[in-house]
Amino acid sequence: MISLDINVIYEPWEPAPDEALIAWLDAQVVETLFLSAISIAELRFGIASMPAGKRQTILRDRLEGEVLPLCRARILPFDVLTSQFTRS
Repeated sequence: MISLDINVIYEPWEPAPDEALIAWLDAQVVETLFLSAISIAELRFGIASMPAGKRQTILRDRLEGEVLPLCRARILPFDVLTSQFTRS
């Protein structure tokens, strides 16, 4: 299981994405890639905070129409119970 950081999700959407990251993503078995509910919230907030326009629309469509359907069964919840794992 690999929990993806928002930077890993966002990087392929950059005009000139990092080739090493793209190669790494392409080498992964998609069923091993997970997103946390917090990461999804961060991505949605970041996109919503962008100036309205074509780029914002493209990123929102990619997140909602491509990434989330692909990871729907692999979204990790985060709640009060989950937060207990951070305690000593």
